[in-house]
Amino acid sequence: MLAHHTGMRTTSRLRVRTAALLGTVVTVALLTVGVAPAPASAPAAPARCSAGNVALTFDDGPSPTVTPRLVRLLRRHHVPATFFMTGERVRAHPEVARLVARRGFTVANHTETHAKLTELGRAEVRREVRATWRALRAAGVHHASRYVRPPYGATDARVERVLRGLGAVPVLWTVDSRDWDGLSPAGIRRTTLAQVFARGTAGSVVLHHDGVTNSEATLAALPSEIYRLRREGYCLVGLPRAGVLS
Repeated sequence: MLAHHTGMRTTSRLRVRTAALLGTVVTVALLTVGVAPAPASAPAAPARCSAGNVALTFDDGPSPTVTPRLVRLLRRHHVPATFFMTGERVRAHPEVARLVARRGFTVANHTETHAKLTELGRAEVRREVRATWRALRAAGVHHASRYVRPPYGATDARVERVLRGLGAVPVLWTVDSRDWDGLSPAGIRRTTLAQVFARGTAGSVVLHHDGVTNSEATLAALPSEIYRLRREGYCLVGLPRAGVLS
C-alpha cells in the first residue's frame, strides 16, 4: 500500500512549479490557453468559463478496481484529467495504464515507489523517474507526458534541477481535496469546492487520488463535484501540453 500523505505541506504553499520544456512554460495561468482537449470521442462540454478553469488530477494509481470506473465516469461527463501513476502500480496493472491512455487521458509520472524525493540522492531521484517511464513504455503507454509529480509535494531546488535535467516538468497542485485523509464523499466535495471557489478565476489544479484506500469516496464525490463546478461557471480542462516521451 502506498504511504499516506501525512505531513504534506499546506495547500497555500503548494503550487504548480513554473518549468520549461522545449520552450513551453507551464504555469497555472496557462490553464486559460492551450488546454488539452476532452478525451477522444467525447464531445466537449459547453465553454462556460466565466469563473475560471479547473484541472482534475489523480495520483497513486492505476488501481484495477477504481481507475477503470473513474475513466468511465470522466468520459461520461466529458472531463479531461491527468493521471500521475507510480511505476510499481503500472508494473502490477499494465492493462489499466493502457486503458487510461487509450481513452485519451494524460498519463504522467509519480515516481517508481512513491518516494519522498527530497530524502534521496540525485542518482536515486533519477532512478525513481526513469523506472516509471520505463514501466509505462513496457505497459504500452507510448505517449506518456513529461510531467512528474513529486510524492507528498516533497520538492526543492535540488530535486527540481534533477527533474529538469531529465527533461521532466515538475507539477504540484493548488487545491488539495484531502481524499487521502479518509474524508467522506461529502467532505471531499466540500473541501475541494471551498478551495476552488477561494481561488476564483486564478485557476485551480485539484489533487485527487485513484490509488489510495479512500479512493472509492473520491469516485462517489466526483459527479456532484463536477456538476457544481460547471453550475458555478467553471470549465474543467486538461493541463497544458508538456510534450511526450519519444
